[in-house]
Parts: sequence; structure tokens; C-alpha cells
Amino acid sequence: MRRILFNLLVAGALLSGLSAMADNPRHNVVFISENGRYVLLNVHLAIERVPIFENGRYVGVMRSKRQEPDWGLFDAQAAKALDPSNDLETLMAGSAPFYMLRGDFASKTALVSDDGTSIVVIDDFSEALPDTDLEVLHFYDAGRLVATYRLGELLGSVENVQYTSSHFLWFLSDSLSFDGETLLLTTTECVPLEFAASRGVMSIAPPSTTIEAAHSQGDCPALPR
Repeated sequence: MRRILFNLLVAGALLSGLSAMADNPRHNVVFISENGRYVLLNVHLAIERVPIFENGRYVGVMRSKRQEPDWGLFDAQAAKALDPSNDLETLMAGSAPFYMLRGDFASKTALVSDDGTSIVVIDDFSEALPDTDLEVLHFYDAGRLVATYRLGELLGSVENVQYTSSHFLWFLSDSLSFDGETLLLTTTECVPLEFAASRGVMSIAPPSTTIEAAHSQGDCPALPR
């Protein structure tokens, strides 16, 4: 168990660390539950053979990985019991996933509950333009999509997002909390939101006066002055 978890954690840390250092695009292929047991893994990393031409002449073939939006939830503990030498590759090839999800998660964050049932996918590194209809939050229960939220449903104005050199943020990163049952976060308008993970229901809706009060009183440093 230690070997597979170590490999997974190192892979995830390297990917997230490189992105954070240079503000580069993300290319996540794995997400792990807090207890390390359940793994959400991209199960279709296709190899493309791309012909290379120079001055109109064929000079060879370049191999590249092309990520497809197919994700499987695996039980790392069960896979380890079957094969003590298990790693990411054998986990994909030798184990059947509990369920499959299809979505563009590579540049997002997927939070997996400790029982593998609830998965929350957050567009927290969005390279799209902030739009009221942009889907930024998805809730899955046992492989079934149960709720989706658009940016316009979570912010009073999409103009209140924060920008980096390559993407935008719609919530304060240090406010994110997930215990498998409840998702907590605070938007860039300094409005706290709470969701029931299994149903994706917003249990604390932002009152319309909160944003205006935070802005007028200067209590929210994330808001533009």
C-alpha cells in the first residue's frame, strides 16, 4: 500500500507544484482521497503518432500523449491486496473501477471522499473567460452527476473574480474545505458558501446584502475598490 500511495502522492505533488511555481496550465491525471484509499484516475492516456515534416519532407514520427476525458474511481487498497507490487499502470490495467466519470478534469481539482462515494470537481484554475454561464462546480454521487453550478449562480458579478497571468479565481483558495460530506468555500466577494456533497445542495445561500456590505465597508480585500 505504501508504494502505490507514495507513487500517487509524488505524481500529484509534482504536477501541482510545477503549475503553482510557473502559473502554467495544469495536466492532472490522478486525484486521491484524504485517507489515500480511493483514486480517481484518468484511464485513457492515448499515444498519438504525429508525422514531422521539414521543408515539405518527411523526417520522422513524434510520439505524444493525448488525454481523453475518461476517469475511473479505483480502490487502491483492494488492488494492493491482489498485487503487492501494484503501481499506477497495473492499477489501470488489472483492476475494474467502481464507476466511470467523463469530463475535462485535467485542469481542475477533484475532491474525493474517504468512502469514494462523493466527488466534487472545482474549476479553480480556469483558463476560460469569466462568464455567468460558465460551469465551475460539479457534484457527483456514486458516479452520477447530481448538481452543477455556474459562475453567475455563485457570484453577484463575474467582474469580481481575481486574475493571475494565465487564469482567474472565483473563490479564496485558503478557504476551501472538504470533509467528504460538506464543501465549504468563500468566494472572491467574501461570501461564505456551504454545500452538501452527496446532493450538491447549497445549504447556506449568499444573501444579496452580504456582497454590498462587504464592498461598501471595505471588509473584503479581494473586491476591487
